[in-house]
Amino acid sequence: MRRKAGSPPFTARSPPRTGGGRDPWAVIRDEVAAGRWEVAIREAETNRVMPDRMQAVLLANAYLSNARAQRTANARLAGAQAMRAGQLFLEVADRPEDAIEPLQLAVALAPTDMRAQTLLASAKTKAADVHYRAGL
Repeated sequence: MRRKAGSPPFTARSPPRTGGGRDPWAVIRDEVAAGRWEVAIREAETNRVMPDRMQAVLLANAYLSNARAQRTANARLAGAQAMRAGQLFLEVADRPEDAIEPLQLAVALAPTDMRAQTLLASAKTKAADVHYRAGL
């Protein structure tokens, strides 16, 4: 296949393109603030972002909000997104109390999902441990 004169050379490993070269986290923040959770999730997944603790909270809230919105239309997708929200809250943001709600939603939507049940048990244990240590 011939390329047109003046066109850039084809490279098999081109980096993913963001909206006009913008920082993916700026796009994600803007989309979450506008209530366009699905667009924020797509941006995060397309760019394979690795969130830090604060970014994980933002992304987890996007996943949870979209899971709530999709719950009746697509229960399977909603369960997977609720699971991802719980996982981000629990493992990346280290906020086990916040992980409980999305993981309960994931278990309610997919009762046979052992990974969701395991994460829910872990979140409950870690949240109880935090409260126990704070009481000492």
